[in-house]
Amino acid sequence: MDKFIFQSHETLPEKVGEQIKKMIARGGSRRGDPLPSYREMCERFNVSLLTVKRAMDGLAKEGIVHVQPGKGVFVDREPAVQKRKLEQIGVVFFCSRKLMFTSQYLVEIFQGVLQEAEAIAADTRLFSIKNQGPMPPEEVEASGVDGVILVGVANERYLRSFALQHLPVVAVDVDAPDVPMEFVGADNVAAMQQVMEHLVALGHRRIHYVDGWSTDTTVSKSSGQPDPIIETSDVVERREAYVKTMRALGFGDGVVHGIQKSGGAGVSSAGAADVIARMNPALRPTAVLTYDTSIARDVIARLDELGLSVPRDISVAAVAGAGDALIGSATLCYNRVRFVEMGARAVQTLAARCQKSRATKTVVIKIGSDFVAGTTAAAAEPQGSER
Repeated sequence: MDKFIFQSHETLPEKVGEQIKKMIARGGSRRGDPLPSYREMCERFNVSLLTVKRAMDGLAKEGIVHVQPGKGVFVDREPAVQKRKLEQIGVVFFCSRKLMFTSQYLVEIFQGVLQEAEAIAADTRLFSIKNQGPMPPEEVEASGVDGVILVGVANERYLRSFALQHLPVVAVDVDAPDVPMEFVGADNVAAMQQVMEHLVALGHRRIHYVDGWSTDTTVSKSSGQPDPIIETSDVVERREAYVKTMRALGFGDGVVHGIQKSGGAGVSSAGAADVIARMNPALRPTAVLTYDTSIARDVIARLDELGLSVPRDISVAAVAGAGDALIGSATLCYNRVRFVEMGARAVQTLAARCQKSRATKTVVIKIGSDFVAGTTAAAAEPQGSER
């Protein structure tokens, strides 16, 4: 609730009008944006309905707002943006707190956020969708944050609820082309091309791809149902980049082994390895490319159980991952995404957004990766005319 400090010449409607102006400017509202209802204004400023009406009438005379009977009050003139200093950053992440601090790529993203936040003397506040449920943007803002970073949130409706509010916001490790927001994510196309070029240079032509999956944690916790399995932008981008690259190389569309979490419609990563192992050796892929390093580990473990040695019998590589991808004494062939840079860039982008109006279009910032040749991909054995 806003508190008023009066000057001697001000009336209550005038003071409420000034507060509404600040609210519009602070939010970076644009012409045509709706304002809260009169009753919501009454509750916000703890004043009567008559006071709010008089305040709105005054703003209408100034050309700040216009009233459409039966529809509401709308911004009529874009006010000067009230710049914010980013002192409190809200980090809303899709998973549980436990996963946030045990998953290597999430740890690296948060490391980048903390390092950059410290550099600009900002604090962070954490909100777990999995633990706390999908807090609405108004509730997150009420906690006192100046801007929000959404980490791994793939629900377009939830993203849009933040994009259409006044609170500065940036999303990390995901993107949605129809949501007016700034996104910071991995350059999946470049990562796919890099690892494919390496496999082709080793003589591989039969390269199968094992897909990825994720879940939407923004569903109601009261339903008692498991989080639905979804395809994030990373999943789609990597699969499409694989198919496009295979076509460009003249290898056809390639073979995609779709997998999903246990209990969903589909097979596990170990199940995909089973399918590959049962194939006729003459038709079996010489290399398996996986969505990420986690799936690669599962595939390698299962292939070993089935008597196929990596990389002697079959090579395995991953499109992307974090940290040092070690599997026993072997190093996985993969692209190490610069997740620390991703987190830092998110804070930099958010700080810049605090100085401007809210985003009106989708902006995607791509973060690169560093290729690691590793030891799980070796030269393909020539077989007939295909090599």
